[in-house]
Amino acid sequence: MITLGVVVAVGAWLSGPGRWAGRVREMWESVIAAVREGTGVTSTGSVGRWVHRCRRALRWGAVLVAAVVLVLWSYPTGWVVFWIAVVAVRRWAS
Repeated sequence: MITLGVVVAVGAWLSGPGRWAGRVREMWESVIAAVREGTGVTSTGSVGRWVHRCRRALRWGAVLVAAVVLVLWSYPTGWVVFWIAVVAVRRWAS
């Protein structure tokens, strides 16, 4: 449960208006931009426009799926919570 508390606290901090949280988000966006540039992806087409339009619902969907997985996991350890959070954050930021 401690790990879950830490994950929720970090998630809340990163989604807040703080200066350092904003810098972390900017860094993450620059990493994604660099990966796109390195792979030659310049446009995501109609799918990218749809994802951009529905991003809030998709993000909450990722959180909901992660929460359901966590609730249904028989014996969630700290590592299970950590990796579910990592996967959810990766999906959230995509």
